[in-house]
Amino acid sequence: MLGVFFGLAWLVPLAADVMNLGPEGTQPAPAAQSSAAPEPTSPTFTVDPSADEQLPLITEVLAADPFPEREIYSTSARPALVALNALHDDPVAGSQPDFMQVKVAEADDSTFTSRQLIRPGSVYTVRVAYSNSSAGTDTEGARLRLAFPGVLTGQGAAYAYLSAANASPLEVGDGVVLVTEAPEDQVAARYVSGSATITQGPLAGTALNDDLFDEGILIGCAGLDGILPPGPACDGVVEFQVRVDQPNFEVE
Repeated sequence: MLGVFFGLAWLVPLAADVMNLGPEGTQPAPAAQSSAAPEPTSPTFTVDPSADEQLPLITEVLAADPFPEREIYSTSARPALVALNALHDDPVAGSQPDFMQVKVAEADDSTFTSRQLIRPGSVYTVRVAYSNSSAGTDTEGARLRLAFPGVLTGQGAAYAYLSAANASPLEVGDGVVLVTEAPEDQVAARYVSGSATITQGPLAGTALNDDLFDEGILIGCAGLDGILPPGPACDGVVEFQVRVDQPNFEVE
């Protein structure tokens, strides 16, 4: 991600392989078209139900729940119009509105969760799933955009935004909460440049550029064209890595 801080301060490049992530963003952005799909792959998540047990006590617990409030459907009663990540009973992913997860990278005992204890010097894997939950309408201009807290003290939220020009609502989001070992601890979350890749779905293996953390990137099924037909054949997952360091850490 070419690095621009989000929201209040855009993502700032730190070096060729690592960048700072800025405060959370909010604005969507679409584009357009329509087409058909290749054969199935579905996103898989393993959520650690005991993740909160390892987190320190904090007086104000930050939430990063799915938003906005909207109608949620079932696989047996999909909506006619485009609805992004809108099924509560996906046979593989479970609740589609909970589509952003985080874990410790390369740790066999770490599983994906929505709240993660973070430590300086460690690397974390974030994954975001996307799906068109419609009964039969392709998306127009389907786009994924990400925002991170940059420097955080005690805790901070990171967000994923999915949008499409013909979706209802136009944009949906989900988040993860990153928590430090002590409420007064300050750390910086830095995106590992070049690590964003589609890991599941028909476009698995596709590398994504740093626009993912700026205006976002188009997603799709046959290509990154914004056209996402409904059904599990076109569902996908994006994964990337974030390194946590002390705020004054500099990359040589």
